[in-house]
Amino acid sequence: MMSLPHRSPPFVLPRGLILLAALWLVASWLRAVGITPPLQASSAGYEPGVRMLLLLMATGLTILWPLLRLSQPATRYPFRLVLTDMIVLLCLLQVVIWPVRLLTRWTAGRTLAIDGVLLGWTLIIGAVLVTAVPRRQSLVRGAAMAACAALAVVPALLGTALLGPVTGPLVLARGGGSPVSADERLMIQVLMIAAIAAWACALLATAWRRPGTTPDPPPRERDHPPDSAAPPPARGHDAESLENSRHAALAPVT
Repeated sequence: MMSLPHRSPPFVLPRGLILLAALWLVASWLRAVGITPPLQASSAGYEPGVRMLLLLMATGLTILWPLLRLSQPATRYPFRLVLTDMIVLLCLLQVVIWPVRLLTRWTAGRTLAIDGVLLGWTLIIGAVLVTAVPRRQSLVRGAAMAACAALAVVPALLGTALLGPVTGPLVLARGGGSPVSADERLMIQVLMIAAIAAWACALLATAWRRPGTTPDPPPRERDHPPDSAAPPPARGHDAESLENSRHAALAPVT
C-alpha cells in the first residue's frame, strides 16, 4: 500500500522561549535600571544602567538562547524553529531598545545602529543553531555552544570591540547624542555581510539534510497472503480433468 505523504506539525509559537525571554528582560531591567529613579534624574544618570541593560540583553542572545536550544532534543525542522525564535527575540528587543532612548541622549541614528548590531549577531547565532539543532551528537552541540561563547568574547580580545555582540552595543551607547561616525557605519556593514555569509554557509551545510518521510506500515496478512497458501489451479487443468472424468464414466465395464 502507498503511504500517505508526511505532513509537518502545525505551527506553534515558542511559548517557553517567550516566557523566559520576557522574564530575562524584566530581571535585566530591574538589575540595571531599577524601579527608583537615580539621585540625578537626567540622561547622564540613566546611561550607566542602560549600558548594563544592553550588556545583559546581549548576553541573553549569545549565551542563554543557544544554551536553551542546544540542551533540547534534536528537531527535524531547524529552519522554522530558529526563524521563529529570531522573530520573537527581535520583537522583544524592539520593545526595550526604542523606549530606552527616552532615558538617554541617543539620536535615532545611534539607536538604529545599536539595533543593527544586535540584529546582525542574532542572525549569526541563528545560523550556528540551524546547523546544530537537528544533530543528536553531543560533540556537535558542544562545539556549537563553544562557538557561540567564542563569538561573544573573541572580538573584544582582538581589539574589534565594535564588532562584538556584547561590546558593540556598549561602544555605540557611549557615543551619547553624537551622530554615528563613518567607521561605526562601516563596522555595522561588515557585520551584516558576515551575517549573510553565515546563513549562506548554514544553507549549504544543511542543503542535503531534508526531513525524511515516515516509514511504510508493515504489510497486512490480507494484503499479502502467506507463502504456504497453494495457488488456485489453472483454468485449463480444470477443463481437462472434467473431460477425463466424463470419458471414464462412459467407458464399458470389462
